[in-house]
Amino acid sequence: MAYTFKRLDVSVGAGLRRIATSQLRRALSELDDAALALDQRVLQGRKRCKKVRGLIRLVRPVFPDYARENIALRDAARRLSGFRDAGAMVEIMQALVSSEVAGLDAATQCEMLGVVETRRETVSEPAVVKALGVFRAEVEAALHRAQRWQIEAEGWAAVSGGLIQGHERMRRAMREAFEAPSHETIHDWRKRVKYHWQHARLLREIWPQQMVAYSEEAGRLARLIGDYRDFSLLRLELDEIGGDIAEQAMSLGEARQQIMHDEIVSLGRWLAAERPASLARRWGDWWEIWRDGETEQATLAA
Repeated sequence: MAYTFKRLDVSVGAGLRRIATSQLRRALSELDDAALALDQRVLQGRKRCKKVRGLIRLVRPVFPDYARENIALRDAARRLSGFRDAGAMVEIMQALVSSEVAGLDAATQCEMLGVVETRRETVSEPAVVKALGVFRAEVEAALHRAQRWQIEAEGWAAVSGGLIQGHERMRRAMREAFEAPSHETIHDWRKRVKYHWQHARLLREIWPQQMVAYSEEAGRLARLIGDYRDFSLLRLELDEIGGDIAEQAMSLGEARQQIMHDEIVSLGRWLAAERPASLARRWGDWWEIWRDGETEQATLAA
């Protein structure tokens, strides 16, 4: 469980450097793993960048190099986004047609998958390899810089500002997605939920019994919103392709979105129910107890 602050970290700054370098080294290892298919290397590389971006957002107010590092990691991940999108539609179609709710026979499933498989085949393997090579150089450069990162505060003061800011932005993005739903507002809400999920994961050691359950719910919401948006993007692609099979798949996607909608709304409201400052005070109290080594006593007293 490297993606979390630990009591053994001598400071928040030391934990920041440890977590960032661990994620970036793992990204390099996965890029060099011949056992992983190219699309998996793309997926893992983007995930590692996003996790490091979530990490530095937690210390954003006290991290002078935040803007530079965030842009560098964002641009590195974007370099691979087109290749990820090509495979994502196949994955979401696979999940759609193979579900028990769809009730499709094997032949129909294969026919529907074939509609989007042809789009993935248009992606050039040499182009992916070239992009991964450039991406690798950018990750190596980020790793070199991360080993020297410094922040301007320690203790709870180092993370509370970023936590409050991230939670408030998540709540605001949810309101915007509810009031004016679109691909853009839903995508932004998902991003903000993912950052808050990462913050909860980074802080899960302050009280594991509470924080693990909380972070699991945040992660579930991020995945649900992502699937919901992916179904919308799939419908756009199927509409462009046209044909009876595409129309049938579009209907299945719409039905799946209807099932997901109520759960997304309910879970989103639950995650955003507490005011950011109140959440930060509560987690801050747990942080202080944890740093004092009194987590077990606190658990028994609860």
